[in-house]
Amino acid sequence: MKTIIKLVLIYVGFQFLGGLLALPVMFFLDKTYMLAFALILASLMMIWYLFKKDYIRINEYTWSIRSVSALSWMVAYGLGAYFLATWLNEQVDLPNVMEDQFMDLSFNPLGVLGIVVLGPVAEELLFRGAILGFLLKKLSWRNAVLTSALIFGIIHMNPAQILYAFLLGMALGRIYYKTGSLLICMIIHVMLNGISTALTICYPDAQSLGEMSGVAPEGWFLLVGALLLIGGSYYLNRMRELPFWKDPVLAEETASVESTDEESKE
Repeated sequence: MKTIIKLVLIYVGFQFLGGLLALPVMFFLDKTYMLAFALILASLMMIWYLFKKDYIRINEYTWSIRSVSALSWMVAYGLGAYFLATWLNEQVDLPNVMEDQFMDLSFNPLGVLGIVVLGPVAEELLFRGAILGFLLKKLSWRNAVLTSALIFGIIHMNPAQILYAFLLGMALGRIYYKTGSLLICMIIHVMLNGISTALTICYPDAQSLGEMSGVAPEGWFLLVGALLLIGGSYYLNRMRELPFWKDPVLAEETASVESTDEESKE
């Protein structure tokens, strides 16, 4: 698991490095632009690193939507997870230590670029492509998805986001395992972050989905979320297993990456 620890530390390191590189922006623009530049730089550095070090395994499924039907059901599944995860998050009501920063970034064009596009792309490449892809070679798919989702939740380091990110990570992890498509995961992640950002812009004072729509989340949102999850889950269960997750050749390649990492440290 040294590879996973290394990747998480590099991700955190790029967050700090992005912040340091963006500091000069404060001399010309306000703090919100600095935060936006920091997010964009950290995301770009993470994307660059993952491809440069060959952590992303490219195959026929990686950039495929599989089919229009598959993409549609996966989007429905992601929306169902979004509704239920958001409702559960509201019930727990943990402190949101980044609320002000997220609000500011949501009204900044560069902030929207970072939150809605580059951030999700970098996170899918790291947490689904690299980390979950690695874990699927070592663990059962359920334990691999659970572990990657836990890491995804904790790494957000904001109490109000941990549960939501964990549940979303479970849904995206299952989608990646069954479809093998990072593109589908990216589309869903971008869409969900876009919805959250749009709702923040349109309803800046709302404290819940119910307040934004005028419908009690215990009713309509729970029902719709459950139906979408059930439908998407049924479709996922009918998809055939992808053979390459336990391919011994790919497992050896993964092990060689770890040994290369250890040799470089020496």
